[in-house]
Amino acid sequence: MQTKSHAVDSTWPHVAALAAALILVASINFLWWRLAQNAARQTDQVEHSYQILSVLDQTLDSVDDMVMGQRGFALTHEQDFLKPYFDATNNVPVLLKSLQTLVRDNPKQLASLNRLKPLIANYEVINRDHIAQLSQSDPLAPDLDFRRKVMDSMNKIHAVAAEMTAEENTLLTQRKAASESAAGIVTRVNVAAALVSMALIIAVFIALRRENTRRRVSETELQHSHEQLEHRVQQRTLSLLQSESERKRLEQEILETSDTEMHRIGHDLHDGVGQKLTALSLFATSLQNEAEAQAPQLADSCKKFSIELRETIREVREISHGLSPVSPEDDGLADALRKLADDMRSISTDCRFSDCSETSITDPHLAVQFYRIGQEAVTNAAKHSGARQIQITLKTTPSLKELTVTDDGRGFSPAHLNGDAGLGLRAMKYRADVIGATIKIDSAPGKGTRITCSLQTPKST
Repeated sequence: MQTKSHAVDSTWPHVAALAAALILVASINFLWWRLAQNAARQTDQVEHSYQILSVLDQTLDSVDDMVMGQRGFALTHEQDFLKPYFDATNNVPVLLKSLQTLVRDNPKQLASLNRLKPLIANYEVINRDHIAQLSQSDPLAPDLDFRRKVMDSMNKIHAVAAEMTAEENTLLTQRKAASESAAGIVTRVNVAAALVSMALIIAVFIALRRENTRRRVSETELQHSHEQLEHRVQQRTLSLLQSESERKRLEQEILETSDTEMHRIGHDLHDGVGQKLTALSLFATSLQNEAEAQAPQLADSCKKFSIELRETIREVREISHGLSPVSPEDDGLADALRKLADDMRSISTDCRFSDCSETSITDPHLAVQFYRIGQEAVTNAAKHSGARQIQITLKTTPSLKELTVTDDGRGFSPAHLNGDAGLGLRAMKYRADVIGATIKIDSAPGKGTRITCSLQTPKST
């Protein structure tokens, strides 16, 4: 009875420790889930503000197109020059409806939009009436009066749009700050989870070793007990085997839970925890060799532990590798861009990739930024330029890294980019600035677009 009591007293701390570990991991999971939800909501709000700003820009562009079409018709009296006007009058209702949906939860923006709608409607009436007079070849069409009216109307429209833009930029700044704060908290929780998981793995390993030692002592004592206790010894041995199986099952659950948390910290997981696990595997192999030589009864347990640990290392590497679109190998960027071109062709856009590299970009951060810039340029060409053909070219030398995306779309005037560049172009310029590169845009209406990202590298990167 004393032996049984001693066994129970020795086992319950390990069971309690494992239960506490599971509760801790579950609590971290729940906390991360709540934080991730909050971060996702903040990101959605930032994207919502970007959408509103984008639709406002498109609305103002359509307003400008109305008067451009009218002026072209006034100078030439050719119907073809009215196409921008008709396109704008068709687009404006759609854009206003989209704005109505986007700002429905913001009373201030909704009030501004309600002021903007009649202004645009009046602006359209002014242009339509003047076009009607021009179509009737009225030589007395009040051009000066029309210009005064259209300028006054346009100024009112731009004033209201500026109020909405300023309001949304204020909200965007607040939402970006909240999003960055939420992302920082999630990152810290993930790092803490990884450290806790490593500590739990080590604690379980130590607990298993101590439990195995205790079991051997208990079995030795039972073997020297009275014959009447033999049945009890068998029951105790079976109980110990079941306990060991349960401990291994719990250990596997802890490893799987830690893997689920560790894959969210990407390269930090690969370079930090992955290396520590590798060192632990070498230690386990060394321990296995030592056990085979000095304690053969532990060899199988050490071997099983080594096998499980190597499998865990493999899983960690696969998960961390899947977090990045660019493989860390020498040709990782080229392979990623080639896959991007293949994906674009799969959606009926003729996209080709050419690799003119003399060297490879081995810096993963640099490679990811080049990829994201190329991805944004290709996406813009496919969505907004009406391009039928897109060419991606990667050229690297020891002193220059250059990525070029060329399309045969409708193009645009670079002079219109000052302060009003699209979100995609601004995102590309931001990524280029992060890595010290420059973005060059060559485009003209009707002549397609060529976007080049260049990075001078005096030393090999």
